[in-house]
Amino acid sequence: DMIRSDGTETSKAWTNDVSVVPGATESEWDLLAEGVSPFAQLQFSPVDWAEVTLGARYDNITYQGVDKIGAKGTMESDYSNISKKAGVSFALNESNSLWLGYGEGFVVPSRSSLFTSSAVFRGGSWRGYNANPDLSPETAKNYSIGLRGETDTGMIGYDLTLYYSLIEDMVVGVDRGGADRGYVNAGEVTGKGLEAALSFTPIDKLRFDAAYT
Repeated sequence: DMIRSDGTETSKAWTNDVSVVPGATESEWDLLAEGVSPFAQLQFSPVDWAEVTLGARYDNITYQGVDKIGAKGTMESDYSNISKKAGVSFALNESNSLWLGYGEGFVVPSRSSLFTSSAVFRGGSWRGYNANPDLSPETAKNYSIGLRGETDTGMIGYDLTLYYSLIEDMVVGVDRGGADRGYVNAGEVTGKGLEAALSFTPIDKLRFDAAYT
């Protein structure tokens, strides 16, 4: 998996304020993103009733921002990470199976939070947040267990999943007062719940589906 994105971002004043002329260019950036992400997955069955999946992905991503009219000059942020995943599925019988899964997530900050964003004073108050080129990527760990299958006739099918996710280093905006507003890695999010899907096929050409989360 490869990516290369090269473009220009221009911000113009949009509000009538004594400190700025509406329509004037406030900032202009040349932005470059380059990334390469090789990945591999291995799937095998050690026994007839079990299937194992193992996988890994390596991300190497570089962001560069060039401030064309401001004083920040050229800024760069580099990221690399190995994300792993694993899963196993057990056949309970010919039509039903139990599975367990683990996966890791990796999300780099946006280029606006790294380079282009800035706190501005508008209408008597501060708005927005200052960019931070030293932001770390957000990482996640996801755990899940599920049951899926159908009745012997195939008339009723089901898929049930219990999941738990932990996201760390989430990028959030922090207001410390006045112009001291900036993006930092201060967030942590957990998510847990149930996902369920049920299908009913009374005849060959008609199927009803219902889902719940």
